[in-house]
Amino acid sequence: MTKLLVLTLKKHLAYKNGAVINTKKTNSINLMDNEEQSQEELRMENEIKKLKLTLEHGAKFYEKPESNLPLGIEKEFLDYIKHFEQKYEDVKRTTVYEFVGQPAFKKVEESADSELDTEIEKVLLFKRTNCGGCYYL
Repeated sequence: MTKLLVLTLKKHLAYKNGAVINTKKTNSINLMDNEEQSQEELRMENEIKKLKLTLEHGAKFYEKPESNLPLGIEKEFLDYIKHFEQKYEDVKRTTVYEFVGQPAFKKVEESADSELDTEIEKVLLFKRTNCGGCYYL
């Protein structure tokens, strides 16, 4: 299905930009010169990357018709987004509680008002002795 989608997108973009499609032998796009052809291929490649990122990761792209962003920079940016999304999928997720070793503290609901100061001191002592530079715990 992806190949069909890519071929359909290529044809759409080629017709949109005035190219001629030769589907009988090679499915190649014939443009005026090599520079235009390579720019058009890069534009199509970027559009395919955007489409894949949208379908696979829910990415949303703002389409500005007359963008001055060079196609090569856009390609690098899209590759970076893809790499980030892949790394994000592979990362092991954990809670802060698990990360700090699941310390045993009384819940606020289980503590009497007179014990709260003592329990807060235990939490702060744990933070100072075990978390070093943890400023957000």
